[in-house]
Amino acid sequence: MASSSVNLGKMSAKPAVQSKLDGGPADVPWGDLSDGLLTAGTRAPIAIFIITRNEEANLPYALASVRDWAKEVFVLDSGSTDKTREIAESMGAQFFFREWDGYVNQKNWGLDNLPFTAPWIFILDADEAITPSLRHEIIRIAIENRCPENGFYVNRHLLFMGKPIRHCGYYPSWNLRFFRRGTARYEQRAVHEHMVTEPPVGYLKGEMEHYDRRGLDYYIAKHNTYSTLEARVYYNLLTGRTATAAGSFWGDRMDRRRWLKTRVWLHLPCRWLVRWFYMYLFNLGFLDGRAGFQFCLFISSYEHQITLKLRELMQQGSNPDIHPRKDISKSPPTVPVETRPAPPTPRPASSHRPIVQRFDMIDRMPYRLDEYAKRVLWEITYVTFFRFSPRRAYKWRNMWLRLFGAKIGRHAQVRATARIFQPWMLEMAEWSTIGDSVEVYNLGPISIGNHSVVSQRTHLCAGTHDYQLPNLPLLRPPIRIGGGVWVCAEAFIGPGVSIGDNSVVGARAVVTHDVPNDVIVAGNPAKVIKPRVMRSEMAVVAETLSIQLPHASEGSAEKPKEKSAPVPSSPAPSPSESSKPDSVTASSV
Repeated sequence: MASSSVNLGKMSAKPAVQSKLDGGPADVPWGDLSDGLLTAGTRAPIAIFIITRNEEANLPYALASVRDWAKEVFVLDSGSTDKTREIAESMGAQFFFREWDGYVNQKNWGLDNLPFTAPWIFILDADEAITPSLRHEIIRIAIENRCPENGFYVNRHLLFMGKPIRHCGYYPSWNLRFFRRGTARYEQRAVHEHMVTEPPVGYLKGEMEHYDRRGLDYYIAKHNTYSTLEARVYYNLLTGRTATAAGSFWGDRMDRRRWLKTRVWLHLPCRWLVRWFYMYLFNLGFLDGRAGFQFCLFISSYEHQITLKLRELMQQGSNPDIHPRKDISKSPPTVPVETRPAPPTPRPASSHRPIVQRFDMIDRMPYRLDEYAKRVLWEITYVTFFRFSPRRAYKWRNMWLRLFGAKIGRHAQVRATARIFQPWMLEMAEWSTIGDSVEVYNLGPISIGNHSVVSQRTHLCAGTHDYQLPNLPLLRPPIRIGGGVWVCAEAFIGPGVSIGDNSVVGARAVVTHDVPNDVIVAGNPAKVIKPRVMRSEMAVVAETLSIQLPHASEGSAEKPKEKSAPVPSSPAPSPSESSKPDSVTASSV
């Protein structure tokens, strides 16, 4: 619901601005319209649109920069619990409320449903302010209304810990914010959304100021949420789950940026380090002094968070479970709950059924560039030093596996004919064994517990494709084999399977679901046959002796007695001596 409109000409005193704009003093006279474009009592045909949530620290500065000259100011809130509404209404803005469902949806809903009447719209964040030079430029464009452009990119400068950032790749920072009503919308993206408008577009000389006054603690927490959302965007791009435009190198600035981000940046190794060098050295971040150095470190750590969260998403496969721990952004990001689609209703077979798989949509580079490079290097190493090594040269092969990132425990054994696809995705505990010709297809992580053995020609497959999408995106669910497990010859262990401790997988079994502890499974598909009951060593020895002793005595009884030679007579033995067993016979047993 919207609050009653307040006359923009009757406003409370303006707050003092604590930053420097256009090189002027700290207390900027926002209401000074000496440029002569507006006469007394008139306003520029421009509507200001701001989205908020708990912005009482920033909103007064944003409104103070527009309230004296804009025809309309709209604030779309998503449930503030502070004084955001009171500040907005006291400073003449029209206040509206809508439940949060994402940055893009919130802004596009406002563009479609708020009662705009001005022909030009300027979208302003609550932690931004319009400088006098920018104000003069957009007022002139709106009043004359003769330019061919439908939208304009606006530059902004950032203040980090109270210091301006004029380098680091963050300046200039162009954003399409000023446009004719009805010609622009935001593209569907979870975070760092961009506006798309009908051409032609132009660039303005004036700047916005970007300064979040809620403190560094909030700034760090906000970027933690942003990194989660950014990792999800990258995950959807890599797995083909999104329809975001890939951009073009030959397009405009935003098209090139999209192309570089989707085709190049995502496939670079050590992106956090690349970003720090790019910001601090290539983009002259060192010229911003200590603030520039600290800001470059902060953004590179933010990039590292994205990389780690993306890796976690790739390891979890089709069931990602990364959520922001706390809602701290200016509007709360929500993660839609994934539900399994209902099974399709069977239809009669037809020769005219549409084909659902689309190989022309498949990503031709499903792996990062660093993965391709490591795999080529590993293939060379495997053929040269690993495959034809002596049979019992386990330490030699373990050394090469560790060099390529594998985690190999003490006394672990890998046969020379075993095929390890990606060593950096393999973990073997101590005393574990991988037998001859085992196929370790570890697109995702594979871990083998201590005292476990994977017998010859077994296939461990930690990679699959999402068959519910037409482009069959690659998934990498992990495989976990517990301790004391025996996987018998030629078994198949499917993606995402976990085998419990002390279990046995029968020969040629096909395991597609988790196996509990202490059981024996077999068959296709594998099913539990019986529990695995272990016998103690003493029981085994006793059982062995009880079987062999009768067999030995029978053999000695069947042996014919040889006729003894005559011996001199001797005294008859006593009854006690005659009852003693024959020492020769006993020793033979």
